[in-house]
Amino acid sequence: PPPAAPTPRDLAVLVPDTVTAAHVLDVAREAGGDLVRRAEVFDHYAGDQVPEGKVSLAVRLTIAEPGRTLTDEEIEGVTERAVAALGEQVGAELRS
Repeated sequence: PPPAAPTPRDLAVLVPDTVTAAHVLDVAREAGGDLVRRAEVFDHYAGDQVPEGKVSLAVRLTIAEPGRTLTDEEIEGVTERAVAALGEQVGAELRS
C-alpha cells in the first residue's frame, strides 16, 4: 500500500512576546507525541492587530503515522492536546 499522506494542521496563537517560537514548537511537538512529524512557524506578527506584549504565531503541525492513515479523531486529538499544552505552558490563546 502507498504510504499514508501526512495531514497539516495550522494554528494561529497569541503568545507573550517573551516566549520564543522555538519553545512554542517544542511544547506543541511534545504534546502531540510521535504523531507530530514536523512543527514549524510560518508566520510571526506583532503590530496593530495584536495586543501589546503579545505576538501572533502561525504554527503548522504535520501529523502522520507511517504505514497507516490516521482517523479524523486522532488528528483532532493531537491538535487539541497541542492547543491545551500551549495554553497551560506558555499562556497561548487561539486566534480566530
